Amino acid sequence: MGYVFAVNDVGTGGEFQDIPDDTYDAIVTEAEGPVDGLDYDKKPVRQFIVTFELQPSADQIEYGCEVGATRKWWIVFTHIAESTGVIGDTSRLYAFLTALGYDMTVKQDMDIEDWLGKRCRVLIKHSEAGNPKISEILAPRKKLVKAEAKQPVAAGRAPLASRVQHDEDED
Repeated sequence: MGYVFAVNDVGTGGEFQDIPDDTYDAIVTEAEGPVDGLDYDKKPVRQFIVTFELQPSADQIEYGCEVGATRKWWIVFTHIAESTGVIGDTSRLYAFLTALGYDMTVKQDMDIEDWLGKRCRVLIKHSEAGNPKISEILAPRKKLVKAEAKQPVAAGRAPLASRVQHDEDED
């Protein structure tokens, strides 16, 4: 016998939280998996479910992103990756781990609890149905290392690109 429910128990999917299309700084706040689920073609897959809390700038707040807005991202964990430990460099999992700062050229043990609190950037784009979705995960923004206050750039000084670091280096 299947699950029986009354018509008034059918939900609408909850309150819709709109987020303008843009690239946002984000923090991983939840991670679960791998769990069994279905892909877009309704085929069984194992996947991680990662929740990001967006860290909107003042401009992004002004244009409609609420402070504390969250988005989930589903990352397929292929049977090949699970059985061999090899993650394809074109996979969503590879892009996610690279954005979090993992060195994908070396073998390492990984615990999804280690993902919590890590920073990255997420690109939000609206789907054809009008829902704001994560379309890409990016490494944290690079910023200039604080140099001596207001000193002119001397001849022979290192180019700008060699004087940058990741935000996470400051933690």
